[in-house]
Amino acid sequence: MFGLIPVLHASEGVAAPAGGGAMQMIILLGGFILLMYLFMIRPQQKRQQQQKKLQSDLKINDFVLLTSGIYGRIASLPSEHTVTLEIASGVIIYVVRSQVFAVVDAKKEGVDLSAASAHTAVATTPEKPKAKKPAAKKAPAKTTTKAPKAADNKTKTEEKSE
Repeated sequence: MFGLIPVLHASEGVAAPAGGGAMQMIILLGGFILLMYLFMIRPQQKRQQQQKKLQSDLKINDFVLLTSGIYGRIASLPSEHTVTLEIASGVIIYVVRSQVFAVVDAKKEGVDLSAASAHTAVATTPEKPKAKKPAAKKAPAKTTTKAPKAADNKTKTEEKSE
């Protein structure tokens, strides 16, 4: 925008002001950096602070959503870095606390941990191992050794010298 002013003046026959281009460029660059900070960096910092506060304020029996999309109820807080979640009735997993995305209301989300265990239990019967067939015995390979002939007793150096 500021760069067009000297061009417009020059096209009208008016001389362009000397030395004003560098100052305009610095102001334009500073304004661009300020806009980047206000619209990109500052909101990201606020989100990170909110997420850190949420993860530090977790309590037992909070219903949470993980970043992977798994819902669960916090069963215990064994350390400052891990959380124990009950994702179904009697199913406990350990996750890193930083993977907790949000604390949610289970009733609003429509998730019931007791009903989830009934759907996940699947009865399976183990397969019987197959009987191994005895391996067929192979006949030993025949090996023959030949006695060296008298002419074959010459060494390579003797052959080269002849």
